[in-house]
Amino acid sequence: MKSHAKLVRFFTAPRQFTARLLARPAVQFRATETPVSELWPNLLRIAREEVAAAVAGLPDDLRPHAESLAVTYEAWPSKELILQEEDDGLLGLFVGDPLEVGFQDTSPTARQIILFLENLWAFADEDEEIYREEVWVTYIHEFGHYLGLEEDELEERGLL
Repeated sequence: MKSHAKLVRFFTAPRQFTARLLARPAVQFRATETPVSELWPNLLRIAREEVAAAVAGLPDDLRPHAESLAVTYEAWPSKELILQEEDDGLLGLFVGDPLEVGFQDTSPTARQIILFLENLWAFADEDEEIYREEVWVTYIHEFGHYLGLEEDELEERGLL
């Protein structure tokens, strides 16, 4: 089995991360047409908990934006989305206009963050602690897209 490197973030303080590179086997990701696993109810519960914790931990000026942004939980991305994004390992996605655009409705899609829980579970090597961290990091990353921020800007603001 082919190996690749995975960036894993570990807590050094509450919601502060350091990075460590781990070698691991390639992950097999799937498309929406694959049935969800029997773990789906638990994956969904954990993901909702982590998103709620992420929102609660945001600075006061950002929290209202997060609270008004829909979060959709799906097992896997659709085949069409995989082709469009050219990434079968998609963990999350922000769709719609970023905050800076305002309410011009230039996008045909409502603003939302989509988290692909079965892909996150596979990416976490089926480890609950890593899964929780990855859900949190992915949510904040996608929320950053909504805010119009890049990952380094999220780090500068202390969000990642």
